[in-house]
Amino acid sequence: MAISTFLPKAPEITEWTIVTRTAVSGESDTTAPFAVDFLSSAQICLSATDDDGGTSPTLDVSVEEQNADGTTYRDIARFSTLTSTNNLLPSILDFVHAGNAIGSSSTTIAAGTVRTANMGGYWRIQWTMSGTWTFKVFGNFKQ
Repeated sequence: MAISTFLPKAPEITEWTIVTRTAVSGESDTTAPFAVDFLSSAQICLSATDDDGGTSPTLDVSVEEQNADGTTYRDIARFSTLTSTNNLLPSILDFVHAGNAIGSSSTTIAAGTVRTANMGGYWRIQWTMSGTWTFKVFGNFKQ
């Protein structure tokens, strides 16, 4: 009698560049929304370089989730503010599907924090900077 063993297929992990900006100054913008409803986890990474060596350049990047109305967004995570002295290593935010709703659409969150996020609907990346920066936001996504 043969004994069979069932080995489930390992979930795929996909790396995806979400946004790349090269030598841009004083910009505030967002990406187009991207679907996350099929994910079990996500890791969003930020890598940046201060290009002008100015006296007080800053780069603020956050992950936003689309509200139920389909037009407004709320912060679910915010990277620590980057400056000319703390931009040498990539910053990483980890998300695991929790199935819980998150806070009010009118509140913002402190830098370097992540709220409980529902891996449903759409996310986007938002950034605001002073000075000149080159940066890349990419994600490692697991189904």
